[in-house]
Amino acid sequence: MKICNHCGAEIPDEGNFCPECGNPTEKDNLPIEKANDEVNGHEEKSLSMTNSLDKDITEKHDGAVQQKMPDFGDEIPKKQETGIRKKILRIVVLALLAIAVLKLYNIFFVATETYSAKGVDFTLVKVDGGVFTMGSDNAADALPHEVKLSDYSIAQTEVTQELYQAVMGENPSRMKGKNKPVNWVSWDDAQAFIARLNEITGEQFRLPTEAEWEYAARGAQKSKKTDFAGNVDVDAVAWYRLNSYDKGNSSSAFGIQEVAGKKCNEIDLYDMSGNVWEWVSDRYGNYGADRVVNPTGAALGADRVWRGGSWGNDMTDCTVYYRGHTFQSYKDHYSGFRLAKSR
Repeated sequence: MKICNHCGAEIPDEGNFCPECGNPTEKDNLPIEKANDEVNGHEEKSLSMTNSLDKDITEKHDGAVQQKMPDFGDEIPKKQETGIRKKILRIVVLALLAIAVLKLYNIFFVATETYSAKGVDFTLVKVDGGVFTMGSDNAADALPHEVKLSDYSIAQTEVTQELYQAVMGENPSRMKGKNKPVNWVSWDDAQAFIARLNEITGEQFRLPTEAEWEYAARGAQKSKKTDFAGNVDVDAVAWYRLNSYDKGNSSSAFGIQEVAGKKCNEIDLYDMSGNVWEWVSDRYGNYGADRVVNPTGAALGADRVWRGGSWGNDMTDCTVYYRGHTFQSYKDHYSGFRLAKSR
């Protein structure tokens, strides 16, 4: 048998033409066994070349991948860990910066809130609560003891005659001046004023407690621990006997002066020493030695406390720890008050 060179059909040895395509047999028609061997040989060679080419391509590709794509198995978790650490560090730095800014703000600035009653504005200073030693060894009825206070607000100045007039429709002061502290007011008068003010504003103003008054007069958390409100020099912060009363009534310095005429203390409060006595809410009574929280004074007693001294008093009475007291209906041209408010 032979194989047709044209169509690959089998041709008998004695045949001269291909039974399939009709082409004549040629001398180069191969016997089927030899043809199969050659075909198989070509297939094997082709397969070998293909395998060799695939292997070469694969090796080159793997080599390129190894060069261009290193193993990130260990590196990726390390990068993730580094990123997390950077984020944590950034948060910590920002938090510390915020704390530093807040401290600087508290050092150089004081938070205030302004209110208005019938067209008259007045300002309260926000006081951050804290722990302080109230009283002094220099005062017989002011045994030093530890006091803890909550946050509150206290007026930057005493209640002025302008504000009192706007709220109450009258001015009882004997020494007139719209920017001077209202005077000739009793503790009872102060309470009546506050009740009317709260009706007008919808707020809950009140007198400060004695502890709140002293803490604020001392400068609260910014206290320099001076005997007078914010200064060792009484003349810098207070109108008192030597620079007012003793000048005589022919002097402009005699008598009650306009609020904020002297230097403020550490938290921007004026006239906490001198000018007029300031009523506080407490009944008068001796201090105990134990630590107390937000004290409100004695449970019983006829007298109410006033603090700060006045334009007619010696400088000792103008210290931040000195305690004055009298019955709550008493009034004269040395008496006044300032407002407070819980927060």
